[in-house]
Amino acid sequence: MYNYVQMVVVPRIKIKIKEKKMEQLTMKFKVESFRKIPNPYKDEANKIPEMYVAICDVKNIPDNIPMDTNPRKQNLKNSVAKKITRSLTEEIDFHLLNRGLLISAKEVSFNNYDSVMTVVFEDPECHGDVDGGHTYKIILDHQDDLEHGKQFVKIEILTGVESIFQDLADARNTSTQVQDKSIAELRDYFELIKETITTEEFANRVYYMENDDGDIDEIIDVIEAEIIEDVDGLEDEIEE
Repeated sequence: MYNYVQMVVVPRIKIKIKEKKMEQLTMKFKVESFRKIPNPYKDEANKIPEMYVAICDVKNIPDNIPMDTNPRKQNLKNSVAKKITRSLTEEIDFHLLNRGLLISAKEVSFNNYDSVMTVVFEDPECHGDVDGGHTYKIILDHQDDLEHGKQFVKIEILTGVESIFQDLADARNTSTQVQDKSIAELRDYFELIKETITTEEFANRVYYMENDDGDIDEIIDVIEAEIIEDVDGLEDEIEE
C-alpha cells in the first residue's frame, strides 16, 4: 500500500451535504414462503419497525437490489466469499447454512395467490441491502449455472427502521469485523475530507471503506488524528 502522509489543511468552508435521491423502486419476485414476525412491543411508539422473513429460490433473486446501504464493498476473492461459493454450488441446504440477505425497505407485501413478494425501496440512505452483500453478489454470479429448485436463500426484510438504520447496519455486520472507517463512511463523516481534497490529483486514490478502490489509506488516519486533537475548536471554524 502506498504510504501517503501529506497533511491536508482544512479551510473554512460552508458544508453543503448533497441529498441522495432515489426514484421509488418496486421489485416483484416469487418466493417459496413468506412470514411476518410479530413485533413484541405493545406500545405504539415501538411497534413501527416490522420484520418479515421469506425463503426464495436463488434463481428468482432480482439483480438490482440497492447496495449503497451496505457498509462494505464485496471482496469476492477472500476466504469467506470462497466458502459461500462452495456452499452455494457444491452443497445443499444453502438457506440453512447461510445467514442470507438482510434488506431494509419502505414496505413489503405478499400475494398468497401467486406467491409473489413486492418490496418497495424509496430512501437511498437506508433502503437496500444491509447485510449479506457477499452472498447476494455470489448468487448473482452463479444464477445461470444453478437449476430451479436446487438452492434457496433466506431474506429478512425490515421496514420502519429509518431512525435506527445506522445502528442496525453497524450491529448486523459482525461476521467479518467491519472497520470503523467503513461505518464512518456510511454515516457520511468523511464528506468534509472529500470536499477539501476534491481538486487534489490523489483524491481518487483515497479509499474510505474496506475493499473499496484506491491505494491511499493513511491519509484518513492522519486527518482523523488531527480532528481528534482539534475537536474542541473545530465547531467554531465551520460556518453554519
